Amino acid sequence: FQFCANDPEKFADACELAEPHCDGVDLNLGCPQVIAARGHYGAFLMEEWERVENIIRTACARIKKPITCKIRVYESIEKTVEYAKRLERAGAKIITVHGRRREQRGPLTGIASWDHIKAVKEAVSVPVFANGNIQYLRDVEKCIEYTKVDAVMSA
Repeated sequence: FQFCANDPEKFADACELAEPHCDGVDLNLGCPQVIAARGHYGAFLMEEWERVENIIRTACARIKKPITCKIRVYESIEKTVEYAKRLERAGAKIITVHGRRREQRGPLTGIASWDHIKAVKEAVSVPVFANGNIQYLRDVEKCIEYTKVDAVMSA
């Protein structure tokens, strides 16, 4: 299951309901859509690291299945890496990195930064999945070769 959330207790409640029916729960911290801005979730929590950490910690304390996260990147590779490290310390068992910034959507999609993804992979010990710039099987191969990620997500 994948959920968006901004409230630790409500997310943990949802995780408890989902736990018997899944292998893990993903916290979507990467949604850049207008609805996420209105609801204050997804990529619109990127400036609220303590809240995000609390969401993850609370869910990890309440369920046995792993909590994973999907994120977007910051302009700065260093800030992206620090964010990922904090998610890992909070309990995230997999981090999926969409290599685009929150602003990169719709007509401003642009190219995803595999450099950001690679830096996260080098900095954390949990598995990292890459997302962005994947259209063909060869893209998957090139992404894994360049970033050394554990897997690639394509939507």
